[in-house]
Amino acid sequence: MISYPIKENKHFIGREKELAIIKKINQQTEAQILICYGRRRVGKTELIEQAFRKYNVLKFEGLQGKNHDDEIQHFLEQLANYVGDAKIALLKFTTWKQCFELLAEYTQKGIWTVYLEELQWMACYQSDLISELKYVWDNFFKKNPNLRLVLCGSATSFILTNVVKSQALYNRSQTVLELKELSIQECRLLFENKHSLLGLMDIYLCFGGIPEYLKKLKNGPSLLLNACSESFVETGFFHTEIDRIFVSQFSNRKNYKSIIDFLSQRKFSSRDEILKHLGITSGGKLSEIIEDLMVCRFIDAQSPLSFTSTKKANSKLLRYQVSDPYLRFYYKFIRPKSKAIERGQFEKVPLNGLNLTSWRKWLGFAFEYWCLKNSVQIAQALGFSDVEYDVGPYYNRATEKIESGYQIDLLFDRADNVLSVCEIKYTERPVGKEIISEFEHKLELLVVGKRKTIQKVLISAAGAKPELRNYFDRIITLEDIL
Repeated sequence: MISYPIKENKHFIGREKELAIIKKINQQTEAQILICYGRRRVGKTELIEQAFRKYNVLKFEGLQGKNHDDEIQHFLEQLANYVGDAKIALLKFTTWKQCFELLAEYTQKGIWTVYLEELQWMACYQSDLISELKYVWDNFFKKNPNLRLVLCGSATSFILTNVVKSQALYNRSQTVLELKELSIQECRLLFENKHSLLGLMDIYLCFGGIPEYLKKLKNGPSLLLNACSESFVETGFFHTEIDRIFVSQFSNRKNYKSIIDFLSQRKFSSRDEILKHLGITSGGKLSEIIEDLMVCRFIDAQSPLSFTSTKKANSKLLRYQVSDPYLRFYYKFIRPKSKAIERGQFEKVPLNGLNLTSWRKWLGFAFEYWCLKNSVQIAQALGFSDVEYDVGPYYNRATEKIESGYQIDLLFDRADNVLSVCEIKYTERPVGKEIISEFEHKLELLVVGKRKTIQKVLISAAGAKPELRNYFDRIITLEDIL
């Protein structure tokens, strides 16, 4: 039986942690199951193929939008190619149990990696496949100590509910691996340090560390021009990617898109505001939808830091926002120009599709969010990463009554009795003294339950003018953080 042909990718970047986990799996002396999931385009296939390249991969990929019988037929056709026997494709199987039992006959001995790709499509978003796979695993597959079973999918909620949390495969030599986007440091390696850090961060804030997205932007003298060409031209990759995202994750369910659309038009929103937008009551399925979107890392929720003795934030202050960079960029800049894009208005000069003034302001909000999600790196840059701390935004009912929209975007409440209050600025030029009055006003409205030392911190992408050195206790730049 021949295995799936995989060439070595000599330009494979990052994923050291994940490769180390898979290396340990391959060193085990009994059969193993790896469950890998993550956002579409995040690089799951490339990681798995490179990590198991030398372990005789048998890759079976599900087909989007097909029914149960079609998926089984496709599986048998793929198996027929590996075995070299066309008769297998003519079999009239009706269950996955029959398919897996046949596959088990060919993988009884030797080193094999059975790799089921886009599992949610193969299973038609149902749990039957997993139940039947459990039986074959227990009675056949696991008897070969050199067999590795890889279950992979981009429909995160399906994988977590029907595979990871399923009793069928529970505690069966199982490793669960969520693949996340590349870090900005890994992206610098991918682009071979050919671009300025600020220019690279501009693009990272728009599209995140999604390998497939970054490859679309890699060639050419300007990252921004490449991005506009792929965004504001009708055949552009980022113009058409949105539908593939939702079909892959949620089978294109309406309310999921509606919530993303609503949240993308504002910095954040409360649960009540989302309910009002959808026109449903709190007894509806909003909790389920929000949970799905959060599990997929399309949105997340922020709760403010509290300086009460219980440290419990008021749940009514919980705010939701879009967390996926591409979705934020698409709904803010691409979707409003859809009709113009379809008319070919930006075909000759794609850069005209992007309002640069609005974009630079939007990047400022995106950078604030990035700093919050990468607070560990900021704590390291500030030199207190070994100190226990709580971190988050700061806002409460009292300050909102005084001034609508009041918020400190990043605040560290440290166990050494220091409060590190961060002012975040994402500008192309060093920041000047004009920000002092704004920052002082925020400090005046900061309500702290007990006396703490205030550390004033400026996080500025392009640094600060000398006049601010005597005002802020610490000033850190992108280079300092990274």
